Amino acid sequence: MPPRLRMQMRIAPPFPIFSPVPLQRRSYADTAKVKRASGPRYQKKEEKDVEEMPSNWHQEIKTRLGKCIMFGCSRDQVQEIGTLLGEVAKEWRDLTAAAGGFIVDGNRGFVDQRLPPSEETTNRGYVSNFNHHQYIESSRLNWLTYFENLEPEHASQWRELLTSKRPSFILEAFRASYKFPLKYPDTVSAYHKIQYVPSEKDKTIYMSSIVISHKQKRVVASTRETAMLYRRQTQGKARVPPFMRDTFEKIWRQQEDGAKVAKDRIFEFLSRVRKFEEQTWDKKGAVEDTGAVESTGTVEDTGAAESTGAVDDTGTVDDTGAAENTGS
Repeated sequence: MPPRLRMQMRIAPPFPIFSPVPLQRRSYADTAKVKRASGPRYQKKEEKDVEEMPSNWHQEIKTRLGKCIMFGCSRDQVQEIGTLLGEVAKEWRDLTAAAGGFIVDGNRGFVDQRLPPSEETTNRGYVSNFNHHQYIESSRLNWLTYFENLEPEHASQWRELLTSKRPSFILEAFRASYKFPLKYPDTVSAYHKIQYVPSEKDKTIYMSSIVISHKQKRVVASTRETAMLYRRQTQGKARVPPFMRDTFEKIWRQQEDGAKVAKDRIFEFLSRVRKFEEQTWDKKGAVEDTGAVESTGTVEDTGAAESTGAVDDTGTVDDTGAAENTGS
């Protein structure tokens, strides 16, 4: 008979062998902020203590104006609402992009691109998130080549960044956030912007981008990107040259100015909507127009008195003076 095996009990150590609190990883944006905060040319974005702009402000304007129309508006108010909706429909895309700091003037993105018909039979019309990378790549390329026209004296240097003659512009890191799905048919627009102004010692360029759906009228995807200038001869990073730093500083100022103008325009739309609300359903003593005919309190002269059905103490019906009570 084989000997009985004895089970050995292992006692856990008095202290945990791992940390009970999970490690807090620093996000991409936080890492970039900490790294850039010490830079001499870092410009921190001012946070104004103002009313927050709705993320889907375009849809909110239509919903609020629709409530005013359903409650009851005059003919002049309906015409003014139509004018406001026309302005919003014309400017919504540029305002949505510009409010986020993206420059929309000129060929600085991938604009008004229709989804290919092949997407109609793929995944019931839904577009794969992988296709967003094509829109963003095209936007980045147009964004970089636009600088050739912005600074003709450095056009050749900007052009050589996309070749192997000098330090090449290479994407180092890419982080995408998919907010809403795209579905055929639709039209998209993508934009890029510089996220931080590089300093003299920096070897990394921080960017961000968005993809806007024209059908949904909102941002459906966004990215955070880092790029570097790779020197193939030494197989290492190169510092951002002065002509790029000067251009990015100009672009940064244009982004900030454009964002302020776009936000002011959006808040102007919202204030005009509020004005209509105060004139219709939100005014003091407002009564909803249900379409019923109001009583004027007058009686037509038909030659006969209308019976009210009320009987007085004398047994006659009120307001006739002649009709007897036949029910007694």
